[in-house]
Amino acid sequence: MTETPVQTVGRAGGGTAVMEIEPILLDIYKAAAVLSLSPRKVYDLIYAGELETVMIGRSRRVLYSSVRTFVQSLRRHDEGPRSPSPGAHRAGAHPPTPIPDPREIR
Repeated sequence: MTETPVQTVGRAGGGTAVMEIEPILLDIYKAAAVLSLSPRKVYDLIYAGELETVMIGRSRRVLYSSVRTFVQSLRRHDEGPRSPSPGAHRAGAHPPTPIPDPREIR
């Protein structure tokens, strides 16, 4: 995730002022969507200490920075040398799925 999802806010009445807002906190479902995981898996990552959260009243929010840190740690872990997977030599083997662009998730 090299780019940050932003929300564009315009001025009422069609003015020209535009401000881009970087998310700071995500609800569990948005965090799940950004990570392409189920909400249950996000809770598992929270309980394992992999994702940092805060409580606002009774609502739990995931820090967007902890989502980025988590993905970066996965990438560092995944950069080691690899042996070919057993099915890689077969015709029709699928290439790895690219990480989705989080800006497209609403």
